Amino acid sequence: MPNSWNAIYLGVQPLIDPDEGNSLAENARALTEQTYGSASDPLLNHIVFVTTTNVGGAAGTLDQNNQRSSGGANDQITYDLGSGPVTRTFDATTSYNATLNYADGTSYTGVFVIAQDTLGNTFLVPQISADANQAALTARPIESIRLNSVNTSNALGLNQNRQTTNFVTCFAAGTRIGTPQGEVAIEDLRAGDMVLTADGGPRVIRWAGARRVEARGALAPIRIAAGTLGNRRDLLVSPQHRLLLSGWRAELLFGADEVLVAACHLVDDRRIRPAPQDHITYHHLLFDRHEIIFAEGCAAESFFPGAVSLTHSDAATQAEILALFPELAEAPARFGPTARRVLRRAEARAWHGYRPGA
Repeated sequence: MPNSWNAIYLGVQPLIDPDEGNSLAENARALTEQTYGSASDPLLNHIVFVTTTNVGGAAGTLDQNNQRSSGGANDQITYDLGSGPVTRTFDATTSYNATLNYADGTSYTGVFVIAQDTLGNTFLVPQISADANQAALTARPIESIRLNSVNTSNALGLNQNRQTTNFVTCFAAGTRIGTPQGEVAIEDLRAGDMVLTADGGPRVIRWAGARRVEARGALAPIRIAAGTLGNRRDLLVSPQHRLLLSGWRAELLFGADEVLVAACHLVDDRRIRPAPQDHITYHHLLFDRHEIIFAEGCAAESFFPGAVSLTHSDAATQAEILALFPELAEAPARFGPTARRVLRRAEARAWHGYRPGA
């Protein structure tokens, strides 16, 4: 497992470890009996990529006891909240008995880990192992978390090696997918059918899945107006579905002529905007590798069965995918890399804000 992973940002909160010289987070209770995130501002929209740096002390652990006066001499975390990467001094971690509230109205109560830097920036971080609590973190889009009580506030520090994350991607029912026989509604495609791909020509679908959800809040689809990204009709996708951006601007800004960006990071409230509705059926297409396919003429990704995508799926879906790719049960990374480099939210903002000559 890597020393860099996705986490959920909970904002600037009271310091849980105001006193150094020990391994106790003395003020951990200050965060309890509070709910972080809401229906109008769900936590799913606050996923950040965190990189940890062990400067000294215990190997593989960010030390809870910061006895040095210089921030650069203590263990560090680097993250980007939208204005560019920053590196801060790690402060403390605490595990809490907490309740995750999902966007579909369901919930899960378990034990979850919170980490802070010395400025109070607070994160819900992945688990060390792929246990039931880690599965809950990725079972459904998270709307909020309520920290009910402290579980453990006395720790050597935060283990750097934690579970990796990515998120399920889906097309809405009715989306027309490019095939050798022409465009076909996604709900009419089955395993064994051929679909046109950007890299390998026609490829066989290994698995096709679907789920019906309440399409509000974090589950509301993103509508891309016709003509915005090469799509001939309006296109509806799930918020985390990644779309292909290409051309000179991608090369200039990111050093690659093609990149993938989550739909929610492209929202401009004009041509790309949330489109809540009562319910929606989302569809997935899985191939032997991550592919770029064509939805209404727009280049977009296929389903990517990473560790989080698998645990995000229900038991029946997991069983179907693992029957096709049994090696993913132990090592989801064996499926291979994403078809293109994936941009983070701040990078997508750079794409939005770029003006030649600025």
